Amino acid sequence: MRLDSANRSFFALVSAALVPYALLGLLGCGVLSLAAYRVATDGLGGLQRDGQDLRPAAAFFTVVAFGTAGALVSMRRQVRATQALTAFLRPRLAALPPDLAVVVGRAGLAGRVELVDDAEPFSFTYGVVSPRVAVSRGLAGVLAPAELEAVLHHERYHVRNWDTLKVVVARAAPAAFFFLPVLGPLRDRYLAGRELAADRRAVAALGERPLAGALLHVLEGPAWSEFGAAAALGGGEFLDMRVEQIETGREPALAPVPWGAWAVTG
Repeated sequence: MRLDSANRSFFALVSAALVPYALLGLLGCGVLSLAAYRVATDGLGGLQRDGQDLRPAAAFFTVVAFGTAGALVSMRRQVRATQALTAFLRPRLAALPPDLAVVVGRAGLAGRVELVDDAEPFSFTYGVVSPRVAVSRGLAGVLAPAELEAVLHHERYHVRNWDTLKVVVARAAPAAFFFLPVLGPLRDRYLAGRELAADRRAVAALGERPLAGALLHVLEGPAWSEFGAAAALGGGEFLDMRVEQIETGREPALAPVPWGAWAVTG
């Protein structure tokens, strides 16, 4: 099955981020072990001896090690923020009314949707390995049933595509592996592509009109401090591109990855 542009960008990002580890695997049994032995026996001066300069290999290992530590710190921060968001939501959840439960079932999200007792209109998908969908009472009250179902089909794409887990990786990799500039543009392509793909899922199920009506009401995510760093997807990101896709029936062209970024990464 052909991957959509969001997943192609994500897997390209992951592949590029794994290249340093592949190089370490190739060097680990030879150059790096020799460098470690020389540092242990002769100190840093041992890296340049017998006509061999092992300083570039040692520097490469150091940079990758620091990048890995940075990625782990970013992931840990996002996981903890997601746990804080879950704890923040727990006392604000309400039982699904029967009419909403019917719409949830039609969208294929039975058991995955939570109703948040909040007057602001919003919906979002959150969680790391077990994503759930939060819908506010304000949104459920203002949307027509077909519009609400379109929102849920959009969120269902995020759930089934594991986008909450992918966004953790997409946020962590570019900052950690700063020496691979291709990762930033690939992250941006993934973030835009996933929203467009989720909208196409909603249009395929219900047509353009319900989704267009829903977008008039869901322009921002909830204004909670707990929301920012969490593995959560919601709000009116890439609204111009999403509206263009509804109007034209075609996915807008995503920003290309600059050739310079590919060259420097290479």
